Amino acid sequence: MESVRTAMGLLADGRQLTSVLYRRIASTYSLDSRSDTYADRLPHVDDPDWQI
Repeated sequence: MESVRTAMGLLADGRQLTSVLYRRIASTYSLDSRSDTYADRLPHVDDPDWQI
């Protein structure tokens, strides 16, 4: 029951659950883009049929 009270306390300041989750993720990880173009952001695959 104590863990439920703790969780409710952490969510009490957030207006929406998505805002709370975003804040937690953004405080841990950088959400900035690591490249300039969309094509640079796609993962590389070896199969030529799946390449851009």
